Amino acid sequence: MFVHRKKGNGLTIQSDQGTIVNTPKVMWEGSISREGTFPAPGNLPQTCLAAWSRICDWIQTVPKEQLGVAVVKAGRLRLGVFFGQNAREGVARVWSKRQFSQADPFTIPPNTPKAPIPSLEHLEGLLRGSDSAFYLGAAQALVDGAKVSVQDCGKTEQNKFDNLDPVERASNLWRLLPISVRLERTIALPDTKNLLNADILSGPIGDLPHVWQADRLGDYPEGRYELSLHEAIDQGDQTMVEKLLNRQSPRQVLLMGFILLVGFIIMGALLGK
Repeated sequence: MFVHRKKGNGLTIQSDQGTIVNTPKVMWEGSISREGTFPAPGNLPQTCLAAWSRICDWIQTVPKEQLGVAVVKAGRLRLGVFFGQNAREGVARVWSKRQFSQADPFTIPPNTPKAPIPSLEHLEGLLRGSDSAFYLGAAQALVDGAKVSVQDCGKTEQNKFDNLDPVERASNLWRLLPISVRLERTIALPDTKNLLNADILSGPIGDLPHVWQADRLGDYPEGRYELSLHEAIDQGDQTMVEKLLNRQSPRQVLLMGFILLVGFIIMGALLGK
């Protein structure tokens, strides 16, 4: 039997599967076992079934003593999973793209999700740390459409890393990305067999030729986004930081240009009659 109650501006629906649907921040939420819950819950959105199956295969490769985080695309939706260390069950969530633009896939209740736009103080702290070159290089690489690993891959004197867990390092990196870029990127931490072919991953994954390893990202070619973000943080310009993180992606700009062009063509045709 379903139990209905109001929660914020949305409707919470609880069942014996522990699912939640139609809340302001998430479309669907439920538990998933360490072995992968299969078949998928009956009230999971149909467009997520294939992604759910891939997630179940991935889960079985995640060591129980490790944190596990994954986000995959499911049509216009996003399916995410979070496992705590030694947890028998994880939390699965489905977001619309609008919801995902404000989501923190690296945090689950009762922990407080991080704000989509980080504070200037947080960003300054990242750039003062030993991983600053990694964060800037990785952010530019993801903006450019490359795939990156956040796993320590052989520390050297030139490429030292802090002692953060890969999931925490990925969480910091995520908040350096424009929201429009986050909407198009996928996550798999860890993914030793590269089952999800994610954009942000950890290993050990070997030397995948299409993935920028963490210890090489300090040498990633400088780009306009990285330089603009670094300059805004150095100057303490919170307004510019927010503008950069809220900027449209090249794909969005191209789509908007196409829509305007079609609009002008239609308008010209109507006025020419």
